Amino acid sequence: MEDEATGSAALLLSDRLNRALNIRQGRGSQILTAPAPDGTVEIGGRVVLAAQG
Repeated sequence: MEDEATGSAALLLSDRLNRALNIRQGRGSQILTAPAPDGTVEIGGRVVLAAQG
């Protein structure tokens, strides 16, 4: 199974664009990013469990 949420790529993209992102991916996964004034990028979001194994 592939992980639908790609947080590391979202962090880099948010940093490069220097803006907040709201990424929806797969069956309900959501990644939220926001650049902070100190040069870091905050990340959060939600996931939907697609299958248990």
